[in-house]
Amino acid sequence: KTFGLVTDKGRLHFERHRLLFPFWVKGKPVFLQARNIDAQGDDRRFDNPSGSVPCPYNVDALGEAHRTGRPVFICEGPTDTLNLTQSGRLAVGIIGTQGLKADWVARFEGLEVFLAFDGDKPGREAAQKVADLFVAQGLTAPKIVPLPDGQDVTDFFTGKTSKKKG
Repeated sequence: KTFGLVTDKGRLHFERHRLLFPFWVKGKPVFLQARNIDAQGDDRRFDNPSGSVPCPYNVDALGEAHRTGRPVFICEGPTDTLNLTQSGRLAVGIIGTQGLKADWVARFEGLEVFLAFDGDKPGREAAQKVADLFVAQGLTAPKIVPLPDGQDVTDFFTGKTSKKKG
């Protein structure tokens, strides 16, 4: 019930959302996002029943980046984060293009940061806003990874194009 997985009546809340992405902090779940893989467009594709997103997805990667000096990538969403992680990189995910909260930026201090947002107009605009947010807080601007038009990180690794160009 804490994460919205079941309703107050004990019924499964996610009957249409087949993928569940738990957000963990030091081995403890703190948030749950669900994805309906059958939804078309953005209508009811994602569900965040746990309330406000408390941290980036895979936030513990920041601790490893601080310990090892390895760069860290910020991308849009859990699936892109998982693909970058599977490729051997440290990555965290935000929920959508506006998902990076200003009070999270300090966690990136001293790290080499790359922004791997979607290769579309909203993704490019969001990457610039995030870079500006870092600079406004006295941090080095993250490097923006220019993904091909219409691709996100997952598409890049699979060679597909899932989004409209723009």
